[in-house]
Amino acid sequence: MKPFKNLSSKNLPLMLLLARVLAYAGCFAFAAGLIFLFASMVVLSSLAIVATSATVLLSFAITVLVVSTLLAAIVAFEDNYRIRTEHLVRNSET
Repeated sequence: MKPFKNLSSKNLPLMLLLARVLAYAGCFAFAAGLIFLFASMVVLSSLAIVATSATVLLSFAITVLVVSTLLAAIVAFEDNYRIRTEHLVRNSET
């Protein structure tokens, strides 16, 4: 599973790599937060601080996933703009 596998970029490959790394980190944090939340609900139902920390981890994961998606959107906008500009330049030369 490769996040944003249909995206490519000549000018922003590092931003695309960062978006993919953040997507992996966000998915991992989200899965860990869900496991931690359910484990705390089943085993440690009396400790509210454990459930609170799991909720914070889930909100962090969602934030990381949103940032990753925004970075990928910037890369996609830039690549589409580059392709369109190259096409217009080629058509104006002929």
